[in-house]
Amino acid sequence: MALPPGSFGLPLIGDSLKFLRDSQFAKKRHQQHGPIFKTSIFGQPTVFMCGQEANLFVLSNDNRYFVVSFPPSTKALLGPLSLALQTGANHQNRRKLLYQAFQPRALAGYIGAMENITQRYLEKWVKMETMTWYPELRNYTFDVAGKLLVGIENGSETVLGHNFEIWSNGLFSIPLDVPWSQFGKAKKCRKLLLAELEKIIRDRQQGTPSGNDALSLLISARDDEGNSLSLEELKDQVLLLLFAGHETLTSAIASFCLLLAQHPDVMAKVRAEQQQFPAREPLTLEQLKQMTYLGLAEKA
Repeated sequence: MALPPGSFGLPLIGDSLKFLRDSQFAKKRHQQHGPIFKTSIFGQPTVFMCGQEANLFVLSNDNRYFVVSFPPSTKALLGPLSLALQTGANHQNRRKLLYQAFQPRALAGYIGAMENITQRYLEKWVKMETMTWYPELRNYTFDVAGKLLVGIENGSETVLGHNFEIWSNGLFSIPLDVPWSQFGKAKKCRKLLLAELEKIIRDRQQGTPSGNDALSLLISARDDEGNSLSLEELKDQVLLLLFAGHETLTSAIASFCLLLAQHPDVMAKVRAEQQQFPAREPLTLEQLKQMTYLGLAEKA
C-alpha cells in the first residue's frame, strides 16, 4: 500500500528537532497534508492521524494493528517495570493491582486532602491578583499527586519535586546519554527519585500502612494469586502515577481554565451549579456526582 503524504525529513534525526521545537508541528503538517501524514521522529518512521474516524480506528484495534510504544528516552526514564511499557496479560494483571488504589471507596478518602490543597492555592492566587496559569497549576497538581500518592506535603517545594521536574522534562527528549544533555540530567534524576521513593516505601512497609494515600493501598494490594508488587515494581509504578497524575492533569486544567474564560456563558452556568452546594461544608463524593454540568464542561 502507498504511504501517506509527507516526508521523513533529515537522515537519522528525521523531523525530531522540528517536533521538539514547534508545539504546532502536527497541526501545521495536518493543514499541509491532510488528516494523515508520515514523518520520522526519534529515528522511527511515524504516521500522524487526527479526526474522529482515525481515533475510532486506532482505539478499536489495540493489540490487533497497534501496540503501545514510546520513544527510547521515555522507555529508559519510565523504567522496565512501568505499567505504561507492559503489554498483554501482564499489563492487565498489574493494572488490576493498581486499580485497587483508585476504586470509589479509595477515591472518596482522597477528597479531603484535595480540597485542603485546592483551598490553599486559591487563597494564594487571590492575593497574587495576576499570574501565569501553567507553572502555578504544575505546582498545584504535584502537591495533590504527592499527597495522594505518597503522602508528602507541599511536594512541589521538596527535593523530590525539583528532581521530578528535571526528570519529566527529559521524557520526550533526544536520548543522548551524556551528563550535560536534557536526557542525561533526567536519567540522573531518575536514580535520585527512585532512591527517595525506596526510602518512603521502606518506611511505610516497616510501619503501619496509613491507608490515606495510594502507596499504602498499593503495598497492601494483592492479585488473584495473592502476589503483591515488589519493591522495584512499586518504585516504577509510583513514578508513573506521579507523572500521570501531574503532567496530563496540569494540561487538562490549564485548557479547561482557558476555555471557561473564552466562553462566559458556560462559566456562568458552572458558577450557578456550584452555588447550590454549601461552601463551608466539606465536599463529598455524592456532591461531586451531582455536579453534572461541571462534568459536561470538563469533557467538552
